[in-house]
Amino acid sequence: MVSVVIPAYGALPYITEQLDALANQTYTGAWEIVISDNGHNEGLAEAIADHPIHLVTDVRIVDSTDGRGVCHARNVGFRAARGDLIAFVDADDQARPDWLAAISERAPYFDAMSGSRDITKLNSPRAQAWRPVKNSEDVFEFPGSYRIFFGANVAIWRDVLETVGEWDTDFIAGSDDLDYAFRIQQAGFTIGHVHSACVDYRLRETLLSSCRQMHNYAIMDALLHQKHRDLNWHNNDPKMFALNALSVVIYNPLVPNRWRPYSRGQWALRVAFLAGRVRGSIRYRTLTL
Repeated sequence: MVSVVIPAYGALPYITEQLDALANQTYTGAWEIVISDNGHNEGLAEAIADHPIHLVTDVRIVDSTDGRGVCHARNVGFRAARGDLIAFVDADDQARPDWLAAISERAPYFDAMSGSRDITKLNSPRAQAWRPVKNSEDVFEFPGSYRIFFGANVAIWRDVLETVGEWDTDFIAGSDDLDYAFRIQQAGFTIGHVHSACVDYRLRETLLSSCRQMHNYAIMDALLHQKHRDLNWHNNDPKMFALNALSVVIYNPLVPNRWRPYSRGQWALRVAFLAGRVRGSIRYRTLTL
């Protein structure tokens, strides 16, 4: 039995597209969908009442409005789920048809499984250029050779979730998935990657909203450093941060276009991220540069 948990905050209209995608899954085993309503979802029940997904599997909406953030929504959704394997996806993405079959097939070999992300389908070329994303298998530059996953596409066995504990609700705007990946491995469990378990991943639609998101990610990154300060972080050299900040903030906008290392959108996102790193370091009293 697999439970697909979807945290939902202001999820309309995109969640109906995610349900369209889930209705086309090739997986033939028993499964269910649990939508964790975290607020600003007026009309959600009515919007999905006649959706074809009900012909495919059981869909339930659970109330998680008593707490803030995606972590609280995941915790409530997990507690309401009936499955042995809990798969988490986001409301505004779209799971590929073989997603659930692929991640379930590899599930017996690991305690948690990450999937891959593709940004080409749901995003404009400009948004893709602003923020190219990496997949879990491409990122290993974390202390202690930790594997990571992204909360928008991960499956974890119920007994692992119960042992590791709830997602940390202090992470309200990012780094929650990195924290949980660290905790899984610190508890002695394994994380695998299933490249064929792919979701089409949606980026922010405007440069301003992308900058806000990156700024908040950087603040939460400081919280991650504070919580796991016993790890040997590699990016806390103030001199290197100063040089990087100067190159991004000053050099990039002053030189001719052909010599710029970043486009205007990439430059704006990097400035927002650097500012968030400084703000997070002050807020959580930890050097996160």
